[in-house]
Amino acid sequence: MSDLQTYIRETFERKSVSPVAPSEKGKKPGVLNIRDFPAVTGATVALFYPQIVSGESRSIFDEGFDSRAPLSVLALSGALEQAGYRVRIVDAIMEKDVAQAVLRSVDGAMCFGVSCTAGHQLYQALEITRLVRATHPSLPIVWGGWFPSMLTRPTIEDRDVDIVVRGQGEATFLELLYRLSRNLPLDDLRGIAYKKEGRIVVTPERPVVDINSIPPLPYHLIDVKAHLEAGVPRDGKRTISYFSSYGCPYQCTFCSNDALFGPRWYALSPERVVDDIEHLVNTLGVTKILYDDANYFVSAKRVREISELIVKRGLGGKFEWEATGTSNVIHKFDDETLRVLKQSGCSGVFIGAETGSQELMEVFKKPITGEQTVGAAEALGRYDIVPHISFVIGVPGEPEGALDATLDLVARIYGANPKTNIFLFYFTPLPGVRLANSPHTRETTLDLPQDLTQWSTHGANGFYSNYGVKAFLSPTYQKKADRARTLIFLLYRERVAKKNFLTAIIRRIALFRLKHKLFGFPVLEMRIWRYARLG
Repeated sequence: MSDLQTYIRETFERKSVSPVAPSEKGKKPGVLNIRDFPAVTGATVALFYPQIVSGESRSIFDEGFDSRAPLSVLALSGALEQAGYRVRIVDAIMEKDVAQAVLRSVDGAMCFGVSCTAGHQLYQALEITRLVRATHPSLPIVWGGWFPSMLTRPTIEDRDVDIVVRGQGEATFLELLYRLSRNLPLDDLRGIAYKKEGRIVVTPERPVVDINSIPPLPYHLIDVKAHLEAGVPRDGKRTISYFSSYGCPYQCTFCSNDALFGPRWYALSPERVVDDIEHLVNTLGVTKILYDDANYFVSAKRVREISELIVKRGLGGKFEWEATGTSNVIHKFDDETLRVLKQSGCSGVFIGAETGSQELMEVFKKPITGEQTVGAAEALGRYDIVPHISFVIGVPGEPEGALDATLDLVARIYGANPKTNIFLFYFTPLPGVRLANSPHTRETTLDLPQDLTQWSTHGANGFYSNYGVKAFLSPTYQKKADRARTLIFLLYRERVAKKNFLTAIIRRIALFRLKHKLFGFPVLEMRIWRYARLG
């Protein structure tokens, strides 16, 4: 058996352990029960959403984060408000003095809730948790979100974290607050981890509830105006994020969605989605929506119904939208579907092409091909919808020639649609995902953290840490990859810069170098760029 075949087998045998209980076959998710868990009169809850990227490490690719609303805590808050709680959200993305805002929010609160993922969010979440514990030693501190759900043990073992909400949090957190406010036991509360008499208790997973039964996101609890205005200098759009589904039916071995939910997808109905959009556009003045769905395009039928409803209600032309999808679905869209997508405001689609190597794609277990990605880019281009296509490089144990195969596919995509934005990302072994647990990854990871403090330190200045994997790549590989990334970055800057004859020269040179794999340092392009004052 070859090394790659062994790698595939060992990777697939390491199943992800989802913190969400599997649904019974043929049984629909239950409904969120708000009525049975009312708040105590006057009860206040403080919720904290950390910064996604620190100001010190922010790049041109991070500009859009300011427009991203704290969706995870907003999703909790709609149910909490209906149950009678006063909700205070500290949105660190927009807050200038985060520490003081948090201290104000916890004054008189019955609980302090934190939602975070890995990276800088985790770093700031722990920093603020230490502050709250020091100033309010008896206040219950509850963590939830992606990171605590995937790494429950190191999270709950931290001295300042009292309870972890695992998986989908709306029903669990609502019932948790009900019990905390009445001093009821937590032993039979599904979907949490907590400390009891010096030991850690992890209760059984909780099944998901139908997201159509979750109240609409209460954007009024955050500074919507600040989020909307953040996007204006970038592209003139008043932009906000929104989700219409979560989860994904695929089982990609590098992806956290499979690890968190398993191969399951939960979606709002087309009517509910367009009701929400109508509120965002007509009431809040939104002119661009970023769907935060892991895979918006799972159902082509649903996507088309949503777009047709947008047009039918007279919202087409009032706003733009962008979402994430997969090329195996998008490349099959007929002209009528693409036309209605464009009429409804679709301006861009994010596609994970992942690799040009079909061998490596088998390791990723993603049901797409390079041909489909080229076809999707070409189809979107016919209707002036910009593809934003990403690849993963530097995967431990990847077959020889995988990087070259990826760069060949990149050149083909640019040929099919010159307006495409391409992104190359070094592989990050996200905690909890199957590929992160493979023998190859473990052997090439220098410094995988062991506790919450170590995990948070890795994210101090970045979105995610590479955890030492990059150090095992050969100097030749890194040189080629980094210089290819530089050329692709120049092409991206050329796309967003004011066009003139110099940007055209840069584009031609960069495309020629990529196509022929001429990866000497792009001195000429950089000098032209600086001379033209474009960078």
